[in-house]
This record gives sequence, structure tokens and C-alpha cells, in this order.
Amino acid sequence: MNSDSAKERVQRAALEGFAADGLWGLNLADVRRRSGISTGSLYHHFPNGLEQVLLAIYEKAVAEVHRTVIEAIDEQTSFEGCFRTAVSGYLAWHAEHPTESDLVITVSNRGFPSFVSLLRERDRVFAAAVLDRLEGHASRQQLTLASRALLLPILLGTSRAVVHDWASEGRDPADRRRIARELPLALLRACVVGSVAPRAEVASPRRARKKGSAR
Repeated sequence: MNSDSAKERVQRAALEGFAADGLWGLNLADVRRRSGISTGSLYHHFPNGLEQVLLAIYEKAVAEVHRTVIEAIDEQTSFEGCFRTAVSGYLAWHAEHPTESDLVITVSNRGFPSFVSLLRERDRVFAAAVLDRLEGHASRQQLTLASRALLLPILLGTSRAVVHDWASEGRDPADRRRIARELPLALLRACVVGSVAPRAEVASPRRARKKGSAR
């Protein structure tokens, strides 16, 4: 058994245990039993025990979320498109990976120092990549954005809070559709502070419906 497959088996076993018993019901002996590897092998790969196993899962999940969003954004050609795909990509990952999503939310809310430190560092890199792309589209469309100091909490903080609440409250499909529809528009309005060109990209839904109904 190579190192990667052993580590992956341990992480899958920890996710299975978490799904069955929650964070506080999870223990290293159960993870070892579910993974089928020896105690010595488990500690060889994860010498700091269960927290290191969970941190590895957490790190992988955060990286996947960020990669999913960046790849979605890179396929867009407009400022609004970037917003919508960023939100839908983030929401979709949490919907399609419920166990990993629940673990990420649980450990994030518990405020474990090692997890918070990792997320803060990853967020800095991720936010810079997202903002670079948004500012490029904004410049081409002659939109003026709020300062980066405001954009970061508006984009990351708001999206994370809304999606985490949705997941924690039962993952209702109708609520997911509503979030995907409404959250990008709310973020657009908060982030765009001025425009030289006509702001068709950030028109209100009411105005858009009137235009459609007149046809």
C-alpha cells in the first residue's frame, strides 16, 4: 500500500465516521478500524492523530472549493457572469459534497486555531485571484468597484455565511435555487459603486421584468 492510498483511506474513514457519529463522536480507534490499516501505519502518516487527519480533509476540501470557483469564473466574459458563477460554484460544491461540507462548516464554526489559520491563508490567495478577475471585467465595462478592503468581506464573508446557514438548516433545494438567484444580485449592488457605461449588468430584477413583459 503506497503512502497516498493509505492517507486517502484514513481520510475516507474519518469522513464516514463523521457522517455517522458527528465530530464529537469521532475517535481515532474507529477511524483506524474503518480504514483497515494498522495503528503504527496510521500514526506514521498522521503523527498528531485525529486533528491532523481532519486538517488534511479540511485543507483538501477548501482547495477544491476554491478551484471550483476559479475555474467557473475563468469561463465567464462579463462582470455579472463572474459573480453568478462564483456564487453558483461555491453553492454547488457544498450541495454536491454534503459530508465534506458539514465537516468544513463544523470545524470552521468551532474556531480551532489550526483550521482558522489555514482558512485565513487560503482565503487571502483565493480572494486575490477572484478580485483580480472581477476588477479586470469591471475595468472593461467601465464599472467602479468598492475598495478591496470592502470587497473581501462582502464577497467571501457574505457568501460563506449564507451558504453555511443554508447547509446547516437542512439544505433545502428551493432555498438553494433562491440563493443562486438572489445572492449574486445582492453582491453586485453592494460591490459596484459607480459606472460610466449604462449599467445593464446590474439592472434591478423589477426593471428587467418590465422590459421582458413589454415585448
